[in-house]
Amino acid sequence: MDGENLKQYWAWLLYCEMWSINKMLVEWKRIASGSKPQESLKGIEEKIGKAPSRATIINWSKEFRWLKRRDWKEKVQSKYIFEKYKKAKAEEEIKLRTALPKLKSLLNQK
Repeated sequence: MDGENLKQYWAWLLYCEMWSINKMLVEWKRIASGSKPQESLKGIEEKIGKAPSRATIINWSKEFRWLKRRDWKEKVQSKYIFEKYKKAKAEEEIKLRTALPKLKSLLNQK
């Protein structure tokens, strides 16, 4: 987003993962203290550094529209997952249709 630096962007990603500023700050401080982040946040510990104040996070949230962006991100991810699921189901159906005649042929031979 325009004007957003990398630390602010990584903070937004952490916010998206935690779904609240309070939980985000707790997790940020935990990671900054040397604890391993959860699997979905792997690699973030090198990027976020020391946690800013709650007031700073709230200002970033307002300035860079975190809530609206998080909702948009969730919508895009959901659409992507649904499309991937539909594609997998279509491929599964094609395999089944291909295998069905072979199966019928085998059953008729017995």
